[in-house]
Amino acid sequence: MKLETTNIKGIKYVVDGRPSPVAIYITAGKKFYCVGDRIAIRCPQKKQEETLCNGPRPYTDGVISRINRCDDDNFFVITLNNGREVTLSLKKIKKVTSCSECFRIRNQLYFKVSEWQVEVDDLKRQYDDIAKKKAWSTLFTIDQIVGLYYKILKLKCVDYGQWDIPECQDMYNGAYNALSWAYHNMTHGRI
Repeated sequence: MKLETTNIKGIKYVVDGRPSPVAIYITAGKKFYCVGDRIAIRCPQKKQEETLCNGPRPYTDGVISRINRCDDDNFFVITLNNGREVTLSLKKIKKVTSCSECFRIRNQLYFKVSEWQVEVDDLKRQYDDIAKKKAWSTLFTIDQIVGLYYKILKLKCVDYGQWDIPECQDMYNGAYNALSWAYHNMTHGRI
């Protein structure tokens, strides 16, 4: 499970190896909209949308049945209480209740961020152990520094939501700067 960027700033897909995303993650409010969540439709602004909200309204208007990948924000395929399916944008819905899948997704991403932090910390610790010995050229091969450098670059390529947390960014930047400095100093003119 990981996050993928969309064309809209601050909104990411949550993917889990299925053909379509399982959720939408809003970075600003750290909110999740998951398949299975019950939603209410916001008051319509246009006449064609009024048919969705005619008459007395129930507490919820439907459930998110699918999330589409698209260029605009019409991500959500909603199955209304009357069985009809409509495609709506994020601005037109509000989440009323979360499904159990939403809690599972949030928990898994939190766990992945924790694992990611441990990996970054471990790479920094390995580098610090090498740096304490100071005699890189005689005691350690270039391969060790190169290996650590490539591992830190691979950690930059994944997104579990950690890039929205300033502490995680600082942690990564500290480890990256140290490893980048060592990599460029050791490999300058050798590779």
